[in-house]
Amino acid sequence: MMKKTELSRRAWLKAAGAVGLAGTGLNGRSRQATAHEADSHDWFEHDELGALCANFSETEKAKFRKAGDLLEVQPVCLPRGEWLYRDSGGNPMTHLGWPIAVKIDSVIHVFHPRTFWHVRKRGQQGNPEECCGAAVARSTDDGRTFRPVPWLKHSCLDDLGPRDRTTHFVGSGGNGAGVMDGKIVVTAARGAYRSEDNGNTWQYLPGAGGPEQVPTLPSFGQGPSLLVHPKKGLVSIGVTTDQKLLLRTSQDYGSTWREEVYQIDEPLQEPSGTIYQGNLILMPRHDENRYTQFWSDDGWAPFRKARTNITRGERDTTDVKYNHVSKRIEAIVTNRMGGGPGHEHDNCMTINLWSIAPDEFMAGSGDWRFEGTLVRSEGREHDRNNALGLDRDGMHPGGTIIDAKQGVQYIYIYMGFFSGPSGIYQIKRTLDTNALREHLVQ
Repeated sequence: MMKKTELSRRAWLKAAGAVGLAGTGLNGRSRQATAHEADSHDWFEHDELGALCANFSETEKAKFRKAGDLLEVQPVCLPRGEWLYRDSGGNPMTHLGWPIAVKIDSVIHVFHPRTFWHVRKRGQQGNPEECCGAAVARSTDDGRTFRPVPWLKHSCLDDLGPRDRTTHFVGSGGNGAGVMDGKIVVTAARGAYRSEDNGNTWQYLPGAGGPEQVPTLPSFGQGPSLLVHPKKGLVSIGVTTDQKLLLRTSQDYGSTWREEVYQIDEPLQEPSGTIYQGNLILMPRHDENRYTQFWSDDGWAPFRKARTNITRGERDTTDVKYNHVSKRIEAIVTNRMGGGPGHEHDNCMTINLWSIAPDEFMAGSGDWRFEGTLVRSEGREHDRNNALGLDRDGMHPGGTIIDAKQGVQYIYIYMGFFSGPSGIYQIKRTLDTNALREHLVQ
């Protein structure tokens, strides 16, 4: 007799096959959600697959419906229709996760793996069946609607160059992305790419990020964001299992890179950070009970560090940005084993918002203020109490976007199940953190 999970998995794969033909919801009914419906959160009731992966309670749905422009959430892509990829044997690839994103004007590119994948195996050198194939979702209307980019859809931008390449940029699902002087640069396990016309055309950058330029393999991966430092140029950050921090910099928009290695004596993964007034600051995914923040008084390494009051729950990649409206440094932090303060032991996964005054941060204080829970998905990581009886998976708010012109922050996460289905979701929240906090604490 097969276990419940095996029966559920078979049922899901059968549904996924039907979805691939019909381009519909989980049950195969033909339907297209309108932009208005997405904005008003009607997808909670009408998009069966989207609701299944998000797994929101009625209380959570009500929170979003009452939020207005303060807080919105909608699916970007789910494994169905044109988003349902298949491997070389025709099997559906139903785990879409680990999104990163960049935005120029009204155009957003969301890069995400199309396979379930964490870290490259030791000695692996870019096997296309083993490395993480990247898909690209593109919006030209400020994130209201998304479409896949056909020529970038199938395995890490492979249509742009030869297949026998590999880099030492790996982690966070295999990709990092950033914008410098209007040029988009993407680094991935099998190559580095640049677009100089906001994603209309792309070029592969031969040799960029290869072992000759960045000799150290970051076993736990690079951070999801490529930062722009006023003196160092484009910055990619990685770590190793022997607690070294890797700072990779490029002055020529990703064509060539140099590597600096620093011993940090901290068990870190996928380091994320930001540039604040010329200073590189970090809040990486951490292997201890609380997150640690890193900063430098002169803008670059080596770093000072301080333990924060933010507990890690089940650790995941964070994102940290300066909010010019609240005038505070704000961190988007996952707790995959519970809620925010006072709810740490709830059976859920959450995306929480924390903040700290910049002068306090730079003075070494680790006392962050909890601003509220942006998203709560029922069921902890690996919890199987759901419609499919499968292990829950999700979150990873890597590479968020501050849009000063529109006064919002775009946050991209994934929600669903380890073995699929899982999909990418967009959270759009106001930069008026005080108003948002009043809504979240009601």
